[in-house]
Parts: sequence; C-alpha cells; structure tokens
Amino acid sequence: GHRVGLYKHVFPPNLEHPTLAIVGFIHSDGAIMPQAEMQARFVARVFAGHKKLPANQAMIKAVEKDTKQIEKSYVVSKLTPLQVDFVEYMDDLAKDIGVRPSLLWLLFTDFPLFKRVFWGPVTAYQYRLMGPGKWIGARKAIFTQLDRMYQPLKTRKLTINQSSTTGRLIKLSLIVMTGGAALYYFHVHNPTTIPILMSKFHLQTV
Repeated sequence: GHRVGLYKHVFPPNLEHPTLAIVGFIHSDGAIMPQAEMQARFVARVFAGHKKLPANQAMIKAVEKDTKQIEKSYVVSKLTPLQVDFVEYMDDLAKDIGVRPSLLWLLFTDFPLFKRVFWGPVTAYQYRLMGPGKWIGARKAIFTQLDRMYQPLKTRKLTINQSSTTGRLIKLSLIVMTGGAALYYFHVHNPTTIPILMSKFHLQTV
C-alpha cells in the first residue's frame, strides 16, 4: 500500500540490528516537532540498550495493524503515506519510553495538575513529568503555557476581575467545550462504551 513500513514510524523492521532510525519523517494533525522529539527519545532508549525492540516479524505485524487502524480515521494515499493521530502517537511512544503521565495518579496526588493535563492542550511538557528525562520545571511550564500563548496577542497586560460574572461564564463555557471535545474523542475511538453505559443506567432507573 501507500504506508511507509517503519515500526513506530521510526525503525525499519527487517534489519538484523536496530542501528538505523528515521526521525521526523511523519505527517500529523498536530505539531511535528514534539513528535520528532518523542521519536528521538525513543531512539535514544533503544540505542542505549534500555529498550529492546520486538522480533522482526512482530514489528512487521505491528506495522500492518497500525496501517489498518489509521485507515479507519484517515484517507491514506500516496499523498499522505505518513499520517498519524497526534495524541495517540505521542501517548504510544511515551508508553514505550516510560514517560506517559498517569492520570489516575495525578487525580489523587495533584488534582490541579490533573485538570491541566486532562483538559488542557497536549504538549511535550506533560511527557516530562515522570520517567526517564523527567524535568523539574515541567509542572510550572504546564501551568503557564496558556499565558505564553496569549501574551503575544496582547498590547498590554490587563487586570482580570476573577469574581466577575462574565469571567465565570467564559470559564464555564470553556470547561463544557473541552469536556464535550474529550467525550467526543473518547466516543470516536471507543464507539460501544458510552451506549453500553447508557443502557445500564437506563435499566437501573427503570
């Protein structure tokens, strides 16, 4: 087909030893540089001997499975042979490296950070919270990333009245929209889960 046959979009699966890696050769619905960084971290773990790749046949089967999965959500053609889903791909590599943040752990140990990671934008900072390459400044960077995003758009810094009704409505609207987006994303990738839960709830209420 049109897919590039690289394991995790990085390693050729037919080499005797993993001595060649392709970094940044990818197309996504998100930023390329964070993904290239994650690929480089994955490669570094493999080259250093901290991560062992599966057998050649297992990698080839993984490439075939990945191709089938991506074709369910995207049109894969000769013009888009490198397409991946940004969040899924980042989480997949992060899991292999050992740096994927545990939302359950954050929920019980650092709820403010949990909210930022769960409802906030997916950026490279959250993959520096734990595991190899952990960065002590990752938490602060996550809490201030929106400030850095909005700052260039302002001509002057304004004092915001936190208790204003408008501010509360805006905040509530953002929470509802992000929650709805998260629910939609979950439903697209797990189409049977929500209907099953709803049917169980309906039976209990009846």
